[in-house]
Amino acid sequence: MSSREDIDCYIVVLAPQSMTEPNEVAKLLVDFKSRNPQKVMVTSFLGGSKVASAVSTLKSGGIKPEDTKKIEIVRELVTKNVDYRALFGDLSRD
Repeated sequence: MSSREDIDCYIVVLAPQSMTEPNEVAKLLVDFKSRNPQKVMVTSFLGGSKVASAVSTLKSGGIKPEDTKKIEIVRELVTKNVDYRALFGDLSRD
């Protein structure tokens, strides 16, 4: 992840594989967000009970995990250069 000024939205989808450590990924995201509060972060952690602890870490760190449908909508808007904030507001603070 980057603190570059020209990137203002991150879409993070985690679908754990055998070597994925969901809790570590969640901690990294929370740390990044705390250092870059102006960045919008839309996340979805797939895997139900396998990622429940990681989802709790995200929520505790102020990152609200989204459903995959909302992520798909945001991705489409971003690729079409639509101002997603005008439509949804700041998605990272719902």
